[in-house]
Amino acid sequence: MDLGDWLQKFGLGQYAQRFAENEIGLAVLPDLTHRNLKEIGMSAPSHRRLLLRAIAARGSVENDAAKPSATHGQRNQQISRRRP
Repeated sequence: MDLGDWLQKFGLGQYAQRFAENEIGLAVLPDLTHRNLKEIGMSAPSHRRLLLRAIAARGSVENDAAKPSATHGQRNQQISRRRP
């Protein structure tokens, strides 16, 4: 997904140009702070909070997707126990 589209999803599309001008891409998002956002021109505290929450949620979704599910792990343990 494009960063501009992702920002638009949260009603923050007006900042897409500022992110581009500062070479901020999706990979950098988890490293951003309130101060960083303010420095690139995101002056509204509510917008900064909204964006940081969205970044945190995005990270947890990606982390959850990368982890094997508990059900899958349990199934592997059950199969291992059945083998002699």
